[in-house]
Amino acid sequence: GTLPDVLRSIKTICRIQEDDFWENATLQELDDVRQTIRELMYCLKNEIKTRVINITDTVLFEREGAPFPGDPALESYYRRANRYVEENGDKPSLQKLKNNQRLSGEDWKELERIFWNEVGTKDEYDKAAEGLTLGCFVRGLTGLSPEAVNAAFSEFLDAALYSEEQIAMVHCIVDWLKSHGTLPLEEMRDEDFFNGLSVSEVWGRDNKVVAWGKLKETIQSFNANADRPAA
Repeated sequence: GTLPDVLRSIKTICRIQEDDFWENATLQELDDVRQTIRELMYCLKNEIKTRVINITDTVLFEREGAPFPGDPALESYYRRANRYVEENGDKPSLQKLKNNQRLSGEDWKELERIFWNEVGTKDEYDKAAEGLTLGCFVRGLTGLSPEAVNAAFSEFLDAALYSEEQIAMVHCIVDWLKSHGTLPLEEMRDEDFFNGLSVSEVWGRDNKVVAWGKLKETIQSFNANADRPAA
């Protein structure tokens, strides 16, 4: 309950614990809940439990070979953006973000056109991104390629140089970057990031402060490549 994202959604979290919500919720309300809870899943870093729900709907009619007419009004901007990335992952600008490569000015213009015009409006993006820059938002959808992340952090996985605990934290960083694309350093201050241990506890011993500095620079380089350079 102390996390800002959780506090912003606390009314929804409390409401969906009531049986009458699920008995009377509209399709739009269910979709809103799905989006809200999906965006909070990152809070469950140590354990995510799965619940299987079987839903049976009455068939109103059958029309073989006809596509289901989706209603854009029911599809969130985040879902549209995610679907675009899944279907167009070979675009150069998306490939560069995924592979931690610097984007050109033309690449940034293409991303703005795609996510501020094609996928939706700039206002829809602003609401969905909640302060994230365009590059960080899109990198969060593409993730990072395992090859790019593994190559950058391979030197910190030498068991002859680093302790088991230090290497475990590097693996945690690597997994986070592959999934989320960027890692704000303040996120590592969260006590749940690495089993309650802080960076200073893990890297402040065995004269590894310099190694932590280099590790931090590597993380920041990934974050920097997801941001448009200042003009």
